[in-house]
Amino acid sequence: METDLISQLSEFMRWAAQLSGLIPLIFYFRFNHHWPVQNHLIAILIIISGCTDVMCLYTGSAIVPNLFEIVQFVLISRFYYELVYGKKSEPVMLIAIGLFIAVLIHSAASDGLTQNHYALWCTAAACTLVHSCVYVFNVPRMTVERYFDINLLSNMIFNAALTLYFFVAVFMFLLLDHVAKTYGAEAFKAFWSVHNVFAILKNLGFALGFYYTGKREIYMTLEQLERIAMELERDENVS
Repeated sequence: METDLISQLSEFMRWAAQLSGLIPLIFYFRFNHHWPVQNHLIAILIIISGCTDVMCLYTGSAIVPNLFEIVQFVLISRFYYELVYGKKSEPVMLIAIGLFIAVLIHSAASDGLTQNHYALWCTAAACTLVHSCVYVFNVPRMTVERYFDINLLSNMIFNAALTLYFFVAVFMFLLLDHVAKTYGAEAFKAFWSVHNVFAILKNLGFALGFYYTGKREIYMTLEQLERIAMELERDENVS
């Protein structure tokens, strides 16, 4: 009885996680009015994620999630390029891309892409965490964006959603192989339900980010504008 209940809950969480992707898409198509590139990247990521879930459900092939991790890594890297790497800290992005490619080559050379490569998934998640930290630490140094970007709030919400999800995902991916081999399929499904909970929270965060895109009100006094001009001049002198 207890096993059946856990199995039912796991199945419910799986469907809830998949259907939760519809929520941010509703906000995206409802409020999309000349939005920035990063919003479109998030929307593409949600759509591809949903398609991947459907393909995994009907094919059961490990190639599908592995390919999704590659596509997701590309989209998220492009997302953070828009937020921060196009302006600052470009070497960090290059290092992350190099690390991911190295792990990808090793994984493909060892077993091909026909096996679930949790090390590859974990590397991609860890790189996303690094990107999110770089963005947070660089926001105080982005004078123009900090004061004038009407999408700063939505960008920070997107970043928070990605950070929360991938922080949990790193530990999940590290333990998945151990759980699958040690405790069996039912325990694996129950363990994966934790991932699904945070996938739902991530999608709700995306919906919130879409909703607040372009809604940041900006009011400046003369004193604030003078201070901003001084900061910009200082940044130019440093660069």
